[in-house]
Amino acid sequence: MSTARERGWLALGAAGAAVAAALLLRRASPQRQPRPQQAQLQPGTELDPESTDDPLRRFRKVEAVIRRRTNRVILVIERCNESHNYSAVLRTAEALGYHHVWLVAPPSLDAETVIGKRQPRKKENVWKVDEEELRGHMAFAKRASKWLALRFFTSSEECVKALRKDGREVWVTDLSQAAVCFTNAKVRLPERLAVVIGTESTGASPTMLNAADKRIYLPLHGFADSLNLSVAAALLLQRLQDVDDSVSGDMSEAERTKLRKEWYPLMLRPTHDPREIARLAASGGVPPLGDLRRTSSQRAGWLSPKVVKMNAASGQANGIGS
Repeated sequence: MSTARERGWLALGAAGAAVAAALLLRRASPQRQPRPQQAQLQPGTELDPESTDDPLRRFRKVEAVIRRRTNRVILVIERCNESHNYSAVLRTAEALGYHHVWLVAPPSLDAETVIGKRQPRKKENVWKVDEEELRGHMAFAKRASKWLALRFFTSSEECVKALRKDGREVWVTDLSQAAVCFTNAKVRLPERLAVVIGTESTGASPTMLNAADKRIYLPLHGFADSLNLSVAAALLLQRLQDVDDSVSGDMSEAERTKLRKEWYPLMLRPTHDPREIARLAASGGVPPLGDLRRTSSQRAGWLSPKVVKMNAASGQANGIGS
């Protein structure tokens, strides 16, 4: 027979084994993940511009963009031939808040289609770097066009007819002596304006020029008498806002509400209540951000490790967040 002391040690060992087994089972069993709580969606006070803690930040950025959009000026791009110019103009128009862009016989936004048209040349003459840059241009244009109201026309006559029906005064860019210099002097722009930019090399078509209420050109001060199409478009769109700062944000509340209902759902995350977001979109939106720039932490994420490594090797410091 075992002694009392031996029986005690055996009982203690059995208890220890049971505890160890329980701990092992607990570790092996899957842990229940806490259910994500829905973000508090009540509009509050403006946070630090560098803060990413605001659960409504994405919606506030959308609201800021909407409130800076304009439908007072329509940009018309007529017969642009170069896809990289076309994509650059779309990106610039979106960045500067021009919501409506009308396109007459635009080039394709499909990179493979455009590259395919180059193939009659010897394949070795098609630079791979050019193809990659073209794909990049197309990608930027497609992202920009997601936030634009694009309208397409097969002919200039069709576009002019639609502009007149919409009650637009038509200004056409032109390098002839019939054009007037569009200076940076403060003026009140027409309430319903369309500005037309023609094709590379030859400019606007005779149809557009004959339909123009005004022909305009930007003053230059060098030997070059013209600019790249996308550069000219950017300068013109910026100058329109410089001479009349009421252009930016000139959009009806009805159209703003329509954009909120389209864009707010695109910002949803699992922690958001879709019904609450829909209510906010229909009731005037959330307080907008005062600064549309990304925070330093978000901008840093756009630098690929390859770029960071190359910059470090060449002694170029990363200025983001400095």
